[in-house]
Amino acid sequence: MPSKTTVFIVLDAFRWDYLNAEDTPFLWRQASEALHVRRIVSSTGFAQRAAMFTGACPDVTDCYTMFCYDREGSPYRFLRPLRGPLRWLAAGAERFGPLDLVERGLRHRVLYRLSRVFASHAPSGFIPLDLLPLIGVTEDRVSVHAPGAFPVPSLFDRLREMGGSYRYLMFPDLFGDDDAVLSATLASVRLGHQLYMLQFSDSDALCHHHGSEGDVRRGVARELDRKVSLVVEAFETAYAQPSFMVIGDHGMMDVETTVDVASVVHGRAARAGLRHGRDYLLFLDSTLARLWSFNDRAGRALEEVLSSPPLDACGRLIDGAMAARYRIPTPGPRYGEQIWWANPGVLIHPDYFHPRRQVVRGMHGYDSYHEKMMGFAVVSAPGYGRGSVESARLIDVCPTLCDLVGLPYPDANEGESFARQLEKCTSPL
Repeated sequence: MPSKTTVFIVLDAFRWDYLNAEDTPFLWRQASEALHVRRIVSSTGFAQRAAMFTGACPDVTDCYTMFCYDREGSPYRFLRPLRGPLRWLAAGAERFGPLDLVERGLRHRVLYRLSRVFASHAPSGFIPLDLLPLIGVTEDRVSVHAPGAFPVPSLFDRLREMGGSYRYLMFPDLFGDDDAVLSATLASVRLGHQLYMLQFSDSDALCHHHGSEGDVRRGVARELDRKVSLVVEAFETAYAQPSFMVIGDHGMMDVETTVDVASVVHGRAARAGLRHGRDYLLFLDSTLARLWSFNDRAGRALEEVLSSPPLDACGRLIDGAMAARYRIPTPGPRYGEQIWWANPGVLIHPDYFHPRRQVVRGMHGYDSYHEKMMGFAVVSAPGYGRGSVESARLIDVCPTLCDLVGLPYPDANEGESFARQLEKCTSPL
């Protein structure tokens, strides 16, 4: 077994200030003895893995949100002949409990399994059933570690070129069970892979439901600190020179108010005699409302609906200048001809990711420069620098990992390794 390995641990939605001496004593000590990036500015949107593994922004990878408009490539295109009956089922499920149970069973026991013939991971969530054949996925069209997963080369491509080996224990291969991730990691410690990649997700899942400021969050932080310590101990026992990078890929903040975007848009459309799915498409991402018009009549009727009262008071339309600042694709056919972005603390409800009867208490996907949207990083490796970097970007994870593993950077990488940033901070003028 080789003496060296690199362990990359993602704590999903673990905000930078969750790291403290009381709640995360192990990580706090590691941060004081290693390289600590106090704040990570995440990639804007909902496609953090693309940024981490290519070192490129969403306007380069074309991975901005989980779902996009893709009539031809939809993993649910097999439902196209059934859109009429599915529309009836969805309408009935909103009114009658038994039909709601039928719809949920259909989604999770049948449709998701069938969709995996066409995509690596394409959960239907609460997307209206009759709209599913119009919707495609971005990061998970194939596994993110598969060849050609992104339109630009990734860290995994470099690993394959160099003959390296890795163990991928992240979303969605292992999803929603942190204990299973820990067990799978500990069981594979001595396999001798060059790179181990694992993700703990309770900091995302539980803080969505309970909020980001209370006792539940503090308990989650303590438990994740314990799990990370077990992983580090296991690798330090098995390898003479292990390297570790632990990150929070983005933050989380409490929901302050909700807005029913669907009622506003569908109400305007109904008055104009427009039908959803035929004349226009609305997609609701919890903090993004995205709108497409399929004909001139819909375009005229819905042209300013997302920038008019009451929506203008709790969000804003993304224009070309905003897209350039946040390095995201400009509004268009793939992600939405109009994209409305909720102000921090505003939640779109209902949306396509949560039950209509459930209002979550914590959310992310807001302005990536907002302090509560930021994560952190701690890097500990033989010969690595020790000190603090005030702020870095999520795309900087890619070159840092490449340096730790000994790989050339992917072609589209724009990031700068954390070690290089620390050198700049500590170099004399």
